[in-house]
Amino acid sequence: MFGYFSIKNNLYPITFGFCLLFVACISEPAPKMDWPNDLGEQIRLERQRRAWSQEELAEGLGISLESLRLIEAGRATPIYEKLDEIEAFLGIKIDKSQLDSLATF
Repeated sequence: MFGYFSIKNNLYPITFGFCLLFVACISEPAPKMDWPNDLGEQIRLERQRRAWSQEELAEGLGISLESLRLIEAGRATPIYEKLDEIEAFLGIKIDKSQLDSLATF
């Protein structure tokens, strides 16, 4: 009755592999990165590591203080070109793969 799953006829490894594949397919997907919030936190942490005020960083980036506050809070996303400037100014790497149409200014 259970001969198909015996090691003797070598179908057990195939069946076991199929079960693992099935479990992998029905498991929950990895949580999506909350891109604007993660970006803002990354910028805020780097600013704090350098002991800069928001005013100093905003001036260095050439953006308004309010814009920087919105970015750090995750409520705004800078345009792609500004992300390049932020990377260069802070010396950090920003994952732009999830940018899509999130840019707000």
